[in-house]
Amino acid sequence: MRDTVDKYKFLVRKIIRQKTGMENSDLEQEVFFRIWQKQHLYSNQGKEVSWICVITNNICIDYFKSKFFNQSKQHVEIPDNLSDNRPTPDVVYSDKQRQRIILRAVNSLPHKLRTTIILYKFEGLTIEEIASKLRIPSGTIKSRLHTARKILAQKLSGLQPK
Repeated sequence: MRDTVDKYKFLVRKIIRQKTGMENSDLEQEVFFRIWQKQHLYSNQGKEVSWICVITNNICIDYFKSKFFNQSKQHVEIPDNLSDNRPTPDVVYSDKQRQRIILRAVNSLPHKLRTTIILYKFEGLTIEEIASKLRIPSGTIKSRLHTARKILAQKLSGLQPK
């Protein structure tokens, strides 16, 4: 068991910090106690690290459901100047989904259009820089950008504007 603790203590600590927003040695101890308690149930069909991540995640979920957590959060007031402006997990998830949809649409463009739009929008090159890099007239770049935008607008028409 000592080897398991030494091997996974930093991973467990990191997961707890990500899930709860703070370090919590009580939760770390609970994770390793649960691992010790349930080690006979672990079958070597999957990776041990995955099993430990699931246990750690479940301990964090249990913590948020606990009476202690619910009572403690009622008594804590965060001053306005310390409030956290980070986006919520559902906002982060929907942003990532949106990015995937956009990237799929860009990747579906013909090679010449895809290259042009990537250089312009993602790498931030000017029309003149792209023309120089690709060794083609700037009018061709403008035409390709127009066509790429038109196709992307059609493919992404169902996407909500941000």
